[in-house]
Amino acid sequence: MRPGYAGGVLIGIPHMTDNPTFSVIVPTYNRQSSVHACLQSLAQQNYPAAGFEVVVVDDGSSPPVRDTSRAEIRKMNLILLRSPQNEGPAAARNRGASCARGRYLAFTDDDCRPDANWLAGLESALAVAPASAAGGHMIDGGGDLFSAASHSILEASYDHYNETGGTPRFFASLNLAVPTKEFREVGGFLPEFRTSEDREFCARWLRHGHSLVFAPDAVVVHKSPGGLRPFLRRHYHYGKGAYRFRTLQAKYRKRRMELEPSVFYWQLIRHPLAKHAGMRGVGISFLVAVSQIASFLGFLAERRHAKRAHGASALRTPPAAGGWMGTD
Repeated sequence: MRPGYAGGVLIGIPHMTDNPTFSVIVPTYNRQSSVHACLQSLAQQNYPAAGFEVVVVDDGSSPPVRDTSRAEIRKMNLILLRSPQNEGPAAARNRGASCARGRYLAFTDDDCRPDANWLAGLESALAVAPASAAGGHMIDGGGDLFSAASHSILEASYDHYNETGGTPRFFASLNLAVPTKEFREVGGFLPEFRTSEDREFCARWLRHGHSLVFAPDAVVVHKSPGGLRPFLRRHYHYGKGAYRFRTLQAKYRKRRMELEPSVFYWQLIRHPLAKHAGMRGVGISFLVAVSQIASFLGFLAERRHAKRAHGASALRTPPAAGGWMGTD
């Protein structure tokens, strides 16, 4: 039995791999069909089966995740952990990482379909920089304007934070690989961050003297949930996470909160116009602008909440090594 899986319920281990290169961590919540599609993609990796395990963390889904016995999935080294309640993706990823055996943790999301060469692409990048964290490339798989707008924001953000020839500063957790030992040493993801947890982690990773490297051949197809209401709700919560992230960064730097320059937001709106022709580009650009209004409202809501809770006092300092999994 694997040591300490942070309070989750271990459902089963169809196969065992003692020393895999990768432990793929997939948090999921109320997305049965999506997580099964993700698992099917992972089962088709052009990578030795003994070289990776998959840890699915059911973060309190109702009904719980079941039917992982499909023929193609049974071929994988699969672990299914179940959280007693919904705790958020950061806590779910930490729960999965707590029982991982791989040298590297490869994170993706339940609404993603990793390309068949995803793990091979991550391995190629990490072979050059084995102590770094690696992030890959995303493709929009939604097809609708809402998914395209969310993907455009991510692309523009990568252009901004990871300038060509510069040092990468941010990779999203839907396509991120981290050395397991170093991940645990820096404290994993902060579980109180339900959004922006990957931004906070990357900032803390760099602050600890580690680096980020780009893995261009590590590709995942990402399908954001469609529809106006989920789109607005998602970006509203992104705004709340952004406030928590900015507040914590200001606390570390011991200075006032800093926001992105106004040109960054202009670039967000211009990005789809440069990439998509005609009215599709206009429509995506409009939705990007709407998303930023929703994010701004979420930012203000979290600011009001923080003031009622006496500012940033509720935000804890990242835990010391060894204490984040609750296995001490």
